[in-house]
Amino acid sequence: MHVDNVVGVNNFLQDRTILVTGGAGSLGSQIVKELLHYNVHSIRVMDNSEYSMFKLKKQLDWCDKIRFFLGDIRDRDRCRMAMREADIIINCSALKNLELTEFNAIETVETNINGLIHLIRGAIYEEPEIFCHISTDKICDANNLYAATKLVDEYLVKWVDQVVRPMIAYSVRPPNYWPSNGSVFEIWEEAKAKNEPIPLTDERMERYFMPLGEAAKFVIKSLTLAKGGEVFIPKAKNYKMIDIAKQYSDNIKIIGIRKGEKLKEELFTEQERKVLKDMGEYWVI
Repeated sequence: MHVDNVVGVNNFLQDRTILVTGGAGSLGSQIVKELLHYNVHSIRVMDNSEYSMFKLKKQLDWCDKIRFFLGDIRDRDRCRMAMREADIIINCSALKNLELTEFNAIETVETNINGLIHLIRGAIYEEPEIFCHISTDKICDANNLYAATKLVDEYLVKWVDQVVRPMIAYSVRPPNYWPSNGSVFEIWEEAKAKNEPIPLTDERMERYFMPLGEAAKFVIKSLTLAKGGEVFIPKAKNYKMIDIAKQYSDNIKIIGIRKGEKLKEELFTEQERKVLKDMGEYWVI
């Protein structure tokens, strides 16, 4: 992010109260840490993982601007309490592991869709200025439950922007980012440490990636760009997973593609391409 943009973001975030749901996860916690570079009034971190919250609190105990809300976005009352008098909501909460979400369908819908609805209802009453929802590139030609729930989420956010004014509601659709809790890289590190083969689903597998820090900075920058109803897509590099796996080990075991998994992911659909605007460092729909 350029210096002039940093100054602009700092002015925008001056004295704001910001709630980050899923704030102890990989992206959420990085967003919280990045927000500390700005002169915000306070940051509220909401997450349902006691251990992750404990670890994040230990890292940030020096800061008196952070409040930790242990809670789940499935809990409508807790959502309302956490967002009371907040200026900005950034929703990072989601169940996203492909194998677990496919097997636990109702729980996935409860969190990814109904949880978002609880946040939306709370926002209608509490009237924050901005509602930023974190989506995923996996919604493009969605072929699994996780992707389908996040696709519904994007439509919900567009709907709420249309009917709830003057609140600005929009989505950010990041690609994969690293490091990330529960990612394939953790699995590879563990396999390497045990001198075991590195598992890879298919030699043809490709994925878009960006560094976690860049993803968090882009989410914060998007707060100053949004007019309402948009989907922001940061530009990212496409990698062949076999090439990354070889950086870990030459001992690679092909285990076969999982149900609902794609060989190649896209950042936007062919239909979206027709209305896509290229803004240099990112696209916007």
